[in-house]
Amino acid sequence: MSAVRPWAHEAQAHVALAIRHPPRRPSRLGGVGVNAISPGPVRTRAASGSAGFKKMYGGFSEIAPLRANITPEDVGRSAVYLASDLSSAVTGETLYVDGGFNIVGVPTGD
Repeated sequence: MSAVRPWAHEAQAHVALAIRHPPRRPSRLGGVGVNAISPGPVRTRAASGSAGFKKMYGGFSEIAPLRANITPEDVGRSAVYLASDLSSAVTGETLYVDGGFNIVGVPTGD
């Protein structure tokens, strides 16, 4: 969490919660799909300020099944998919853009 913007993490969490849990009556959405993207660690200026990010990012490609780090372009392509007609029948989903990391879990170091 940045000392400059201590509210940013909390705001991000609230937005993610609102997006992941669509309204109870989807008919009120008017045909708009509501989805979320859950990226793995992405090297950005904001992330570089997070404690422990460099260590986590460095070992990510050794653990994730696809054996690659996630790039901003990977996340962007997924967003384009969700915004396109290709995903017209998709709603209420969380799209994990993490090279399969979400199915493996976090090592405990033991």
